[in-house]
Amino acid sequence: MKYIKTKYLCATNFKGMRIKATCDQFNITIPYNNNLEDQFVHFQAVKALVKKYNLDWNISKMVYGSDDNGYVFCFSNSVINDKGGVLWKCQKVSLLLTMQKLKN
Repeated sequence: MKYIKTKYLCATNFKGMRIKATCDQFNITIPYNNNLEDQFVHFQAVKALVKKYNLDWNISKMVYGSDDNGYVFCFSNSVINDKGGVLWKCQKVSLLLTMQKLKN
């Protein structure tokens, strides 16, 4: 399953507030746009990452959730097949974080 993780970077003496988006070997850092709500600023970083690497990913219907470090965006077609064969859409970050912990 592909997912894009974003996080807030504090301002320094040399750079303003920023958002960093990462997915596998791809990453990008963009300036924080104070005119947008937090989740939209993070989604701007997702869009910038896809554009920078010319990725052929449909991000028009991504789902997201947040944790203490930022946001996790995943594709709405990412599914889990449980023992009964029922498909559940990936809609909660807690599920993603649990899967990430199991993977590590």
